Amino acid sequence: MLVNRQTDRQAISNHDVERGTPFLAMSLSMLSTRLRSLFWLLSSVTTGALTLMTSSRINGISRQELQDFLATPTNWPRIVASSHSVERVSNQVDTPLLPGEQVKEIFGFPPLLPLSVCWTCERNDDELLEFLAPEGLENVARNCRMVFNFQEEQTKAVMVTLTMEFDPLSPIAIAALPLLTADNGIAMKLMLPLVSTTGTNK
Repeated sequence: MLVNRQTDRQAISNHDVERGTPFLAMSLSMLSTRLRSLFWLLSSVTTGALTLMTSSRINGISRQELQDFLATPTNWPRIVASSHSVERVSNQVDTPLLPGEQVKEIFGFPPLLPLSVCWTCERNDDELLEFLAPEGLENVARNCRMVFNFQEEQTKAVMVTLTMEFDPLSPIAIAALPLLTADNGIAMKLMLPLVSTTGTNK
């Protein structure tokens, strides 16, 4: 009787092992597939441009006032958490930039971790403000583009949309997307309404 019980337990144990082996193999296969997919995503996405968009409604300001505020580089560190400072390249940076004028924007934690992008104003006309940085951030991103679209409303308010585009050169650029999205959101939806209406270009 004892022998039979031991045999039964052994049979049950063997059955569990046999049933568990395919499950374990399937789990490992799924994990491997997902890792390959993630690796493919990180590799392939670096070959195409990425686009981020953020919109905000700013009250109590005209379109021209808001456009002049955003076209003035010294205002950028006032609203963008990741923007440390700006430096002149040849023209002044405390007035609205005109097409062809440039500015060097400093990011990171200088002097320990100085990062910079050189922006050139491409357009500054009715309803559109555009900056380009073909060289981008070394070894991280290139062909950076920053565009502000403005739509003035009848209620003394302006709807502004920021579109950012860049070609990632490293998985670091992909990993930073959530931080960049949050940074843009805070700048456009929180800081810009607070700062831009307290005094333009100051």
